Amino acid sequence: MKERPIIFSDEMVRAILEGRKTQTRRVIKAPVLQNHPEYRWKFYKNTLANWRFDTDDYPNVCGGFKIKCPYGQPGDRLWVRETIKRNINQQGEFDNLSFYDADETMTVADVWPWKRDVLPSIYCPRGLSRINLLIKDIRVERVQDITEEDAEREGIDPEGYIPTIQFKKLWNSINEKRGYPWESNPWVWVVEFEVEYEK
Repeated sequence: MKERPIIFSDEMVRAILEGRKTQTRRVIKAPVLQNHPEYRWKFYKNTLANWRFDTDDYPNVCGGFKIKCPYGQPGDRLWVRETIKRNINQQGEFDNLSFYDADETMTVADVWPWKRDVLPSIYCPRGLSRINLLIKDIRVERVQDITEEDAEREGIDPEGYIPTIQFKKLWNSINEKRGYPWESNPWVWVVEFEVEYEK
């Protein structure tokens, strides 16, 4: 079993803690794949973690390529990175304590060694990660292929509007500025997981 970090927003951390989120979709960082969405791509696993992509449209141009899933394989563990903030005491001053921004739960840290008062999720250290996810399955698909059921598993509001419409908005809020809007229908890793344990 290997461990890897994964970043989630406050909203998605809450969805995980509430048991509503058991899937995440992440863009496959392969320019050939994403820049030619019209190709009839074929993909299959070489091993549990390695995938091969090929196309019959322009085989002399692409020639197929292999890519390793950066999130691992079924049985591996992902530890969640989330935003942490410095605590403010009753006198309105910052102290050495800290809390998780998603639900204001205090962390186990008893000192605040960082220069800033907010520790962005990307810098969350392993020792302060409170959520571990066990990977159950990984597959590949286009983001627009998501079903209503899977949109709910992505942690969207179960009382809200049509799940896929909500997920589209969520997707664009995160990925549009990164160059992967919903309309481009990028290829994604679909990672299914369960919470293994919480510290």
